[in-house]
Formats: sequence, C-alpha cells, structure tokens
Amino acid sequence: MNPEIPVKLDDVIQKALEKDRNLRYQSAAEMRTDLQRLKRETDSHSSPVAAAPPARQSQLFPWIAAATVVGVGSVLLLLLWHGGNPAAKFLDSSGPKAIAVLPFQKAASTPDIDFLRLALADEIATELSHVASISVRPSATTGRYDGPKVDLQQAAHDMGVSSIVTGHFLKQTDHLEVTLEAIDIKNDRTIWRDSVDVASSDTIAMRREINARIREGLIPRLGVRSGAFETDTRPQNQQAYDLFLRSIPAPHDGPPNKDAMAMLERSVELDPEYAPAWEALAYRYLLQWRIRRRGRVDAKAIGRGAGAGSGTRSEPDLCSSGVDLQPRRRRRDCERLCGSL
Repeated sequence: MNPEIPVKLDDVIQKALEKDRNLRYQSAAEMRTDLQRLKRETDSHSSPVAAAPPARQSQLFPWIAAATVVGVGSVLLLLLWHGGNPAAKFLDSSGPKAIAVLPFQKAASTPDIDFLRLALADEIATELSHVASISVRPSATTGRYDGPKVDLQQAAHDMGVSSIVTGHFLKQTDHLEVTLEAIDIKNDRTIWRDSVDVASSDTIAMRREINARIREGLIPRLGVRSGAFETDTRPQNQQAYDLFLRSIPAPHDGPPNKDAMAMLERSVELDPEYAPAWEALAYRYLLQWRIRRRGRVDAKAIGRGAGAGSGTRSEPDLCSSGVDLQPRRRRRDCERLCGSL
C-alpha cells in the first residue's frame, strides 16, 4: 500500500478484493457508505497516515486521499457489476485490428452541443475497445486530427491504423441526427455507414442506439470477431450522463480541469452506479494533484506510454490495484498516466 494513503483505506480495499464472495461487499451502496465515511475523515485529517514530511503531507494529502477514494470506488463498481453479470465474458478473438476514432464534425453552428465532437468519439472508442480483437488509438492521439479537411490517408499512416471511424452530427429543433462511417484506408473506401435520430435531450438513448449500430453493423464489417469483455455499467440518470459527456473535452490544465471535476462530482452524486464517471473523476483528481505539485500538467508526460516515468511514485497506485478490471482503452490511458508520474 502506498505510504501516503490513509491506513483505514487498506481495510476497504481488502474487503473489496476479498476472494470469498460472502466476505466481500455485497452491494455498491455498502462500499460507497464506507468510502464516504473515510473521505469525511480524510477531509478533516482525522485518519492516521504513515509518516511523511509534515509540510508536504499537509499540502498534498487532500488530493491524494480524494483520488484514492474515488479510484477505489470506480474499481469496485466495475468489480461488482462484472461479478453479477454472467453475460460479461471473454471470447476467442483473432489478432488486434488497429482503428482510430476521429473527433466528429458539426454540420451546423450549435455551440450548446459542441462537446459532442470529442464526447461521441470517446464513447465510440470505448465501445470498440470492448472487442479484444480491436486495438483503438487513445484520444490523446486521435484528438490531433480534428477538422473537416483532415487527410485521412496521412492520419492513418501517422497513427499506424488500417481503419478510421468518423462522422458528423446535426441538431434540428428538438432532434439530433448522428451519422457514422468507417473507412478502409488501404482500399480507400467506405465500408460502413449508418445514422441515428434521437431526441436532442436524450443522450442516453443516443448512446444506446449508437452502440447497437456498432455491435450489429460496424464490428462485423471490420472483419473481426465480436468477442467482447464488457465491464462498463450503463448510465441511468440523464442529467448525470450529460454532465459526464460534457466533462470529456475539458482541457486537463488549470480551471478547466476543476470545472470537469465539478461536473463529474455532480454526475456521480446523481448516478452513483455509473462506474466510468467515477473513473473519469479519479483521473481528474490525479491531474489536479499534479497541477498542485508542479504548477501545471505536462501534456507530453500524460501521453507517454506505461513505464515512461522514473523513480518511485508517491501518488495512490490506482492503476496497479484495479486496472485489469477496466476496459482495455481506459486501462491503456490509466497506464499512460501512472507511467508518466
């Protein structure tokens, strides 16, 4: 256990990872109660911690404790959902097929839904990452290819992918139309195209329809096996999911990161069972910890691969404690973050 993590947190982690099902947490609510109690204690600095330099401990402890508590919460939510969902399983798959999901384009000037440019790409990449035979490029890489005039051949060459998924969206009064397409780069042709039309206020329905199209249409056309390892929970609260989506494109430095944290804190309050929001919040807390430690976020460091860092890490080891339970794309992002610290 990291020496800067509250001692009582070890009990929560051990209970969460208990091999005996009868001794493990029986519900997310039970675990959440313990985490909330622990967070209240850490906020008041009442929990004992291992010895550390007083000045450094008082400055950094709140962010370390908060990131640890939120991170363990996201891991356990994923664990509880997977343990109770017999449909989630590994299936055989062939070698990975490299794919990039580029930011979507707006078909009209609609500032109120601008966040969907990156949020749609992120959610689609997440769905594709559930397929073991697909390797999805991270958003830190694909985000550089944003705009209607992107040279797809050059972008695919730079990222080392064989297919690119992209699309556009259009809001008309109270409806939102999203068009998706996949391009086979080698043969320079569109291999799949589909669209969804939902109420603009119902992003949960949008997510459901897009994911259905991907599973039933895109994945078969990519020529890969559809074996998947799904651990994501599904959003249940519309406002919470909307806040989650709006947090995705927020920059990782300064006030924007704090704004994203506020949105995610409200999101998990409204829908405490949606694990991806907890995970995103833990990620933002870690970034804020780095901002306080270094004064700003080193974007290049965040983008480096796992193992890029050197020396020992003092931040909570969220990745090694629960990374295997996360979707592969999120696991890669988490490893990159932890490797860079």
